[in-house]
Parts: sequence; C-alpha cells; structure tokens
Amino acid sequence: MQSCIEQINDTALYQDFYLQQDLVDEILNFAIINESIEPNTNKLFYALSCKNLPKSNYIYRGLVTNTHKCQAINEVKFNYKVIEIATNFLGYEPTNITQHLTWSLVVPESEQLIQQNYPASKWHYDVVGEESITFNFYLTDVNNEREGCHQFIPCSHKNKPWQLLFKSSTLDEATLEKYFPQQPKLSVFGSTGYGFIENPLCWHRIKPPTANSRLILQIRYS
Repeated sequence: MQSCIEQINDTALYQDFYLQQDLVDEILNFAIINESIEPNTNKLFYALSCKNLPKSNYIYRGLVTNTHKCQAINEVKFNYKVIEIATNFLGYEPTNITQHLTWSLVVPESEQLIQQNYPASKWHYDVVGEESITFNFYLTDVNNEREGCHQFIPCSHKNKPWQLLFKSSTLDEATLEKYFPQQPKLSVFGSTGYGFIENPLCWHRIKPPTANSRLILQIRYS
C-alpha cells in the first residue's frame, strides 16, 4: 500500500496489476452489447459495428451507456482495496466516484487531424476542481502504440511551470517540448485487464489507435 502511494506521489503513476478475468469478461461483454455515444455528435452506435469509412463523419470515441447497470464495474468501483488506496492518497474517504467505459476507435486520419476532434488525444491534465485519483483498466490488448496506449510524462503533476497555469490544460507538441525538454514521454502497455493508477494532474494523453479499437475503464475518486 505505502509503496503504491509513494510511487503515485513521486511519478504520478503506479501500474502492473490486473483485474480478475471474470470481471474483464463481464465488462467487455457489457461494452459490446450496449450502445455507445459519441459526445460530439450524440450518435448512438454499437462500437464493434462502427465503420469509420473514408469521407464519412468520423466517430472518434464511444462512451458506453448505462455503465451503472454493470455489476462487474460496481464490484471494481467499491472494492475495499481500491477504496483504501484512494482514501490513503486523498487523505479522506472519497465522496464522489465517477466511471467511464470508453472506446477509442480507429479513424483513417492523421494524428494531427484526430487531435482537433478528439481532446483526449492531445497532451493535457485533468481539471476537476478538486484533488482526485484515477484507476484505469485496459479491456482490450494494448501491447504497442498502434493499439491506443496511454502516455504520460512522469513527475509532471508537480511544480508545473507558472506560465502553463495561465494557459489551456492542453498542450501541442512544440509547447510540451519547450517546457518539458528533458522528461521522457512514457507509454503504458499491457494485455486485457491490465491496470494502472494515475494522478490526473500529470500531463497525459491517449495515442490514437491505428490497429484496433481500444476499450478502457476509468474510475475517478475525489
């Protein structure tokens, strides 16, 4: 427990643990058989049936609907170990818990164009108005950058340059290089069920998938 909290405080991320396979199977099946919604268009669709054909109105992501009805997500959300970690990190038992089950879809566009329409693919930190911690679980294999890996800059949650506090919470690559020239951009890889915990104040993003659609469960405690 203590080493987990120390690592999050130090680098912003703790990883290398897995969901139980039965929970993975239930959540993945839930995401397949329930409709998703593209926030920018309010289109409802089934993610694995979505065809992002050239010259169409592309769908970049799909938020799976009715996640509160998924028993497996509720088991993860209220797991006593998860609550204990969140409580120790925050310094109080969390009073606000939110969850998102999100598909990131393959889109036949350049990464630069995707970033204009899919905010999470830009470098950013999350502004939620209060301290928080996020538990993330891959529900599809993410073994390379083509499969939609999560990327982050270690230690970037601490001592942000004051100039950035007066700018948007998103950065382009040039600005990122200017303020974080020596810090590596690390990618998080893992097979289905892989978990990692993040302080969302660090700079992070999704590398847009180009091989397969990615599904991730994110639960935030604050």
